[in-house]
Amino acid sequence: MDTMERSSTAETDLGDGLDDAADRADVAEARHQLRKAIGLQIKVQRTAKEMTRVQLAAAIPMNLKTLQRIETGATSPQMDQLYDICRVLDLLPSELIGPAEKKVGIKFGQ
Repeated sequence: MDTMERSSTAETDLGDGLDDAADRADVAEARHQLRKAIGLQIKVQRTAKEMTRVQLAAAIPMNLKTLQRIETGATSPQMDQLYDICRVLDLLPSELIGPAEKKVGIKFGQ
């Protein structure tokens, strides 16, 4: 394969980059919205159990600032943290994630 063919193939494989950038921006926004929705569900469930952030953080145990960042959607909970939050709030992970998926409108695999 000569240089001209390799260049053409690479351009075809990579595209012009604009669609890829738009897709990455869409994915980043969807992740952000899902993070916020999961955080909101944690807050809703916590307040329904009449727990303060301080009480939940102490029961996990988790740094209060970390819990605050999760509830506001500034960061995602790690799997262990999500498990611990659910354990303390007496929930299944799907009870947090399901409503968040619906709110964001995630439709993977459909």
